Amino acid sequence: MNAGEGLTLGDLGWFIGLIGMSVGIYGGLRNGRRDSDAAAREMATILTSLEYLKKSVDSLGGQMTASQGAMAEIISRIGGVERSVARAHNRIDMLGKATGGSGLGGLEISKAAGEEEVEGQ
Repeated sequence: MNAGEGLTLGDLGWFIGLIGMSVGIYGGLRNGRRDSDAAAREMATILTSLEYLKKSVDSLGGQMTASQGAMAEIISRIGGVERSVARAHNRIDMLGKATGGSGLGGLEISKAAGEEEVEGQ
């Protein structure tokens, strides 16, 4: 075949190859955009979840601080009650030594703590 006869088989092969390559590049770019859109959505979901977790941890930190303050107050109150009980025991012991008895001035305690005596029983 002469160069002047028109399109040769070799030229046709090159032309089809260029068209195929163009379609491949276009498809790759199109899929790349889809992949990047999907990756962006996934990243946004992950960032949103991380932000929610951060807020939850911050909230728990505030609650722990409040609980620690309440616990410190309770511990100090328990300490005061323990000191008061110790002083009461000392007074009872001193009363017992002074009366020569049980420390209750001859009184006997027959009911359990917290029970009230009801008349007529």
